[in-house]
Amino acid sequence: NLYLRNQTDDGDIIIQADDGSGGDATYMTFDGSAGTIEVAKPMNIERTGSRAVDTETVVINDSGGQSNGLTKISLDVNSTRSGWNNSTQYAGDFLTKVDTRIGNSTSIAVRAIAEYNNDYSSYTTSTPDGSMAALYGKIITSYTAGEAPLSKAYGLRIDEASIGTGSEVDYYYGMYIDGFTPSGTVNSKYAFVTETNAGNVGIGTTSPASLLHVAGTVQVGVDDTGHDVKFYGATSGKYLLWDESDDSLNLTDSTQ
Repeated sequence: NLYLRNQTDDGDIIIQADDGSGGDATYMTFDGSAGTIEVAKPMNIERTGSRAVDTETVVINDSGGQSNGLTKISLDVNSTRSGWNNSTQYAGDFLTKVDTRIGNSTSIAVRAIAEYNNDYSSYTTSTPDGSMAALYGKIITSYTAGEAPLSKAYGLRIDEASIGTGSEVDYYYGMYIDGFTPSGTVNSKYAFVTETNAGNVGIGTTSPASLLHVAGTVQVGVDDTGHDVKFYGATSGKYLLWDESDDSLNLTDSTQ
């Protein structure tokens, strides 16, 4: 084992190295009183060479109990910019790159998993409670109204794909939701949901004028394989039905 210790009261551990100009520079400071690690210069964690087994370059394993009502954060990244300038800022920048033939493999830049294992045997209930999210995003603003307002805010934005000249992609999906058949019980399953006050949904338009605004042709089914389509009115039990089984348009008063 290797131990770095400074038992002096309010003492720090400072790591210095060559600055490339014949002198020394501080690269890292362990502040024991503040419980922080200060990095003075950009650091790269580099691991090269091929490996024959599954590997992890950096592993953070934060396990154990947590007092009731407290928040547990295993990795907290804060990127704060002071002053004013036109620039792009990332709290996290992830890249997965394949330099050789991709073959029958999958390359994922960010993978998020939320897992629940109920091993609290002293408490059992049949009432569902709590929630899980593998990926969670939120926009927060706190500026004074009228002072440099924000133009746009995206809870989730997927940038345009960059397919180089001579490259080929068989199918491109801006967003794809896998289907699944659970072994356990799922009382309700929804692929995509917006709440009442979430706003309008636009397809082919960036300024939807209604709850669902489609700027383009809407197709249900394919030629020779159709589906029923219902349009409900304000009166209970009244609707317009396209019945695919007999290729007819029906009203609930039997008018065709």
